[in-house]
Amino acid sequence: TVYNASSTLLRQNSEMAESKEQLQEALRKLNRSYRETVAAASAAIDARDAYTAGHSRRVADIACKVGKELGLEDSQLECLELAALLHDIGKIGIPDYILNKPGKLEDEEFKKIQAHPVLGYSILEKIEFLSPMHPAILHHHERFDGAGYPSGLKGDEIPIEARIVAIADVFDALYSDRPYRKAYSLERALEIMQEMTATHFDPELVKTFLPLAEQEACSHE
Repeated sequence: TVYNASSTLLRQNSEMAESKEQLQEALRKLNRSYRETVAAASAAIDARDAYTAGHSRRVADIACKVGKELGLEDSQLECLELAALLHDIGKIGIPDYILNKPGKLEDEEFKKIQAHPVLGYSILEKIEFLSPMHPAILHHHERFDGAGYPSGLKGDEIPIEARIVAIADVFDALYSDRPYRKAYSLERALEIMQEMTATHFDPELVKTFLPLAEQEACSHE
C-alpha cells in the first residue's frame, strides 16, 4: 500500500511538473506574440516616411541602455522598451502633410502634433497588458521644468520611463535626417542635449546617457 501510494504521488508530481512546463511555454509564446505585435505596430508608424524609418526601435535601444545603466528591474526595462516602441503611435492620427512638412509648422499644425501623446494613450488605454506603459507614452513630451505637454508635469512628477524615452527620442531626432533639416553631427547633437538639460531633461539621467551616446552613435552609422 505504501509502495502504491508512493508510485501514485510520483506520477502526480511528474504530471504536475509537465503541466507547469506546458503552461510556462504557453506563456512564453503569448509574450512573444505580444512583443511581435508591438514591434509590428511600431514599424508601421515609422514606415509612414523614410525619415522616421527605424526611429522607434532606435529610441527603444537607447532607452533600454540607459535603463540598464540605472539598474532598473527587468519588469521596468520591459515596460521601458515597449513604451519606447509605441511612444509615437498617436501620430497615426496626424496627417502626412504635417508630419512630413519641410518648413516650419503653423500654430494649428503644431497643436495637432502636440496631441499625439494623448491620442496614443487613447488608442492603447483599453489594452490591459500595455497598461504599465501608458504613463510613459502619455508623458514622454513633458519637460523637466514643467513647460511640456500634455499635463505640464515637472521633475520627479514625470514617470522615470517617460523621462528616459524623452532623452532617447530627442537624441535620435537630432542625429537623424528630418524633412526640415539634415542630421546634426554627433558632437553638435550632444551639445544641444546638454543645452536642454534641466529645462527639457532630468540632469541625472543625462549624465547617465552621455557616456552611452558615442557607443550608440557608432551602431547607428
